[in-house]
Amino acid sequence: MANEIHHGEMYRPGMALPAYRFGVMNAEMFIAAVKTGNSDYTKWKRQAFDGITTEEFDAAVAGFAASHVRFEERVPH
Repeated sequence: MANEIHHGEMYRPGMALPAYRFGVMNAEMFIAAVKTGNSDYTKWKRQAFDGITTEEFDAAVAGFAASHVRFEERVPH
């Protein structure tokens, strides 16, 4: 696969958003909870997105994107 990214290359940009939003310690705690199974992502996803159509979801994403600065432009690399 030509666009394959090594896990090590994903860590820094992958942690940038939670670290920026929650701070490094809380971001690490979040990752640990998800990683150890203390979080049910499927259940959370269903609670968050069940009952809305694809069109409603797409419109919400487009509205959010239009009203926010791109994350990459705000977070130092």
